[in-house]
Amino acid sequence: MSKIFKIENDELILDKDYLRGIPEFKAILERDRGSKGDADGRKKFRAWKEFMYLYIVSSFYSYPNLGGFNEKDTHRAAIVESELEPDFQPDSLLKQAIVKNRELEKAIVPTLNTINTILKGLKVSDKICVNIIKNIESVIEKQELENNEKINRGEMIDLASDLVLTQGLIDQLEQLTKIANTLPKTINTLEDLYNKLAKEEAGQKIARGGRAIGNRAE
Repeated sequence: MSKIFKIENDELILDKDYLRGIPEFKAILERDRGSKGDADGRKKFRAWKEFMYLYIVSSFYSYPNLGGFNEKDTHRAAIVESELEPDFQPDSLLKQAIVKNRELEKAIVPTLNTINTILKGLKVSDKICVNIIKNIESVIEKQELENNEKINRGEMIDLASDLVLTQGLIDQLEQLTKIANTLPKTINTLEDLYNKLAKEEAGQKIARGGRAIGNRAE
């Protein structure tokens, strides 16, 4: 889970050495002068929460971003995971740190950009499909209602109008089919990119003496 955190004695804690090496992160760490359960700020409880929020919001590896959550839902998930106040909003310092973390991840693993773009494209495709289906259902329901009313009034149903309407619905269904046909190829592309991502990450971990790139101990 990112270089921001590390496991120590089975606990997820802040990697303070790493954080102090990046100005935007250092500012968040050092402004924590104390919070509930951490009177003098030595335990950095507040900073931990803010960095957890940062990770959930900005890291490609967080479950909201992997799942294609929208910005609002990602924010909500980040508040829950970080145990911040329900009405919490990031201030300017935290926003700068969020931007910095995104830059660092993209710089370390180039394939992230491509994967993020494809995921956004899939999300847009999903919205298009949902809207098409809603429109088709709405049109059919409206047409059935109008035809039933005509029948009840003893009027003739306009078959020509129905035919035009049906053709319009067929065109929309064809759009759905086209989108569906592209999905297998897109999914295969994503799988290939995830494999490439794993290789790039492995390569980034191999540096001088086998230590991880970005480790302040280098």
